[in-house]
Amino acid sequence: MAKNVLRHWPIAVGAVLPLVAVVELAGNAWTASLVPPADGFEPARRIVAQGHRDGDLVLVYPDWMGDGRVALGQWLSLRDECRGDIFDYPRVWELTLDGRQSPETVGLPIEQSWSFDGLQLTLYRNTTFDRAVWRAYDDVGRAGAAVRTAEGDKPCRYDPRTQRHECGDQFGEPWVYVGPILLTDMEQQPRQCLWSHPTERGPIVVTFDGVPTGRRLTVHTALSYVGGRDMDKQPVLMEVDVDGRTVGRTIQSDGEPWRSWDFAVPPAPGPRTVQFRIGTEFQGMRHYCFDAAMRGAP
Repeated sequence: MAKNVLRHWPIAVGAVLPLVAVVELAGNAWTASLVPPADGFEPARRIVAQGHRDGDLVLVYPDWMGDGRVALGQWLSLRDECRGDIFDYPRVWELTLDGRQSPETVGLPIEQSWSFDGLQLTLYRNTTFDRAVWRAYDDVGRAGAAVRTAEGDKPCRYDPRTQRHECGDQFGEPWVYVGPILLTDMEQQPRQCLWSHPTERGPIVVTFDGVPTGRRLTVHTALSYVGGRDMDKQPVLMEVDVDGRTVGRTIQSDGEPWRSWDFAVPPAPGPRTVQFRIGTEFQGMRHYCFDAAMRGAP
């Protein structure tokens, strides 16, 4: 009996797959039917235009709602679209379809809400607001970078034209560098971060001096969609130091989305030295990037 079932399972799967495709297409068509015509987004545009303040975040959810993105496009900057979190925004405007809600706004108190034509526009007060006093992505030109090998630290050459610390040229590994990139993560979301492809020769050490002091360091890590989809590679590890003291560690494995970490910063006066050490046991397809922000100014 079991042998008969196993012998016929390809036929059964072949019969089911077309049905799955039909159900998916029907679901997509039904979802698309919920989206109002382009002029249906005009009321939301007018409301945001009247109430928007500098520093507000505007988001459209789901993000495939193209007409909504067009209507609110003047408030959708690249930096905001590629944000690591929502800590930098005191208020959040969210345009959603059919009662949906972005995971980023769950739990935030509502200041005002409007409903029209299958759409909902909500203005939230961001109780997690904690503006960054420093961001690694913006400061990469002042950083120092090196590969820590068994023979000692091998400094990375900085190219101001590309804003990249070229670490791998000396090893014949040009993909090993530290520099700004727009990366597509495992959830196919764009992220502004610092490409830091590790090498098996030793950890990449990225050091920032003169960082304004704060109470916490938020760190984000990711693998690109191409690099993390195979699900069979070694993770990328990072150690984070402030003034020579380790405050936290991160791990980024295949298949994981953009990850967020929050590390307490030991109190001390004056500027800080923040260092990131990034390594892996196997460097193939480790399309890794990170960003960090100092928050909670004294």
